[in-house]
Amino acid sequence: MTSDSPSDYSQALRSGLKQLVLRECNVDSVDADQITDDEPVIGGNGDLQLDSLDAVEIVAALERTFGIRFESAGASRKIFESFAVMADYIATNGPRDRVETFVAANRQT
Repeated sequence: MTSDSPSDYSQALRSGLKQLVLRECNVDSVDADQITDDEPVIGGNGDLQLDSLDAVEIVAALERTFGIRFESAGASRKIFESFAVMADYIATNGPRDRVETFVAANRQT
């Protein structure tokens, strides 16, 4: 278990997820720091402008990274409401060791 506060842990997870999405969707025009936690991952009026094809790439990356399987379209669709929702889902449903490894690799120093 990490010695970070819950808010530091959550922030590192959200930051890492933003970077993962930008990398997987080949978005070079937006920096992870520009994305708010409440911004929709897919759709919305934010800077990302990602679509359903990007959603497929993101789901595949989350499955690879965390070993999470989305059994239904509804489950995967829910995580795209915002980066905060995605982070909460991963923290709750992802294998603890894989989530902690991801957070450790994405900690702000």
